[in-house]
Amino acid sequence: MRVVHGVAAVVCVGLAVCEAGWWALPLFSLPLLVSQLSFRRYRAIRATRWQTVISLARSTEVVGYTLPGHARRVADLASGIGRELGLGAKELELLECAALMHDVGQLSLVDPVPGGATALLPLSEQRRIGRLGSEVIRQTGVPPEVAEIVAAIPEPYRREDGTRDPGLPRAAAIIRVANAFDDLGCDGGDREQREEVVEQLRRNTAREYEPHAVEALARVCLRNPADP
Repeated sequence: MRVVHGVAAVVCVGLAVCEAGWWALPLFSLPLLVSQLSFRRYRAIRATRWQTVISLARSTEVVGYTLPGHARRVADLASGIGRELGLGAKELELLECAALMHDVGQLSLVDPVPGGATALLPLSEQRRIGRLGSEVIRQTGVPPEVAEIVAAIPEPYRREDGTRDPGLPRAAAIIRVANAFDDLGCDGGDREQREEVVEQLRRNTAREYEPHAVEALARVCLRNPADP
């Protein structure tokens, strides 16, 4: 796509020179140069942001607050669920970013959670970790939506009165399901173990977990490798 745009730009400049003379070359080239510099700056900023995300995601593992590979597994699983549910490219990018950093708030804890399994904590503690992680993420320069998603991950699918919160980001509901799946021991377990955990999550879709996300999880983690 960038090659096509580049060829089109060269053709436009060539026509302008033919019509107005060589004096027009600097005039028509300047916007192209500015555009190129802006594009390179955007790519540099984006690369720096992702380095920050990866570093924060690994920090909880380096200091022993979460199990090795947990953040990456949750991010990969959440992304798979998101694709199953038809999320767009921008939504998937925010989803992956938030999933990678969903445990950053654990760095504020005095004592690590056993196995880093936040899904097994009381809701009040999950919310505190999510809030603290969100505050850290807001200082990193990543899109603010990521911090909002991380803060909302602990929220159950339904409130105590049975109603749904329309402001709850769908990405948060997806990460909540993916994180619970990994926390409950499915970090590479056999198919029988995965099926057991999926059934456990299904039993909690009345309030805790978004049903469509759980079913998408089942399709992703129980799919036969030979399936298309």
